Amino acid sequence: MARTENDTWDINESVGATALGVAAGRAAETNSENPLIRDPYAQMFLEAAGDGLWNMYLRLEELPAELAELDPRFKERMQAM
Repeated sequence: MARTENDTWDINESVGATALGVAAGRAAETNSENPLIRDPYAQMFLEAAGDGLWNMYLRLEELPAELAELDPRFKERMQAM
């Protein structure tokens, strides 16, 4: 759908959410102990987008208890990404 002057789309929706998810993975890898890639802009992009689900990629050591309980292997899965 084309953008219009009065639309309400923001970075948290649609293709923006996909871009943030990819950036989250790149930021997590960049911040890992032995990164395969380095993307210094990924974390800046996430921080500029504000709060959202993707921010937990930057805080894998501080996962919400509900998420850790729901999927005890979440951290492992995200690091494998």
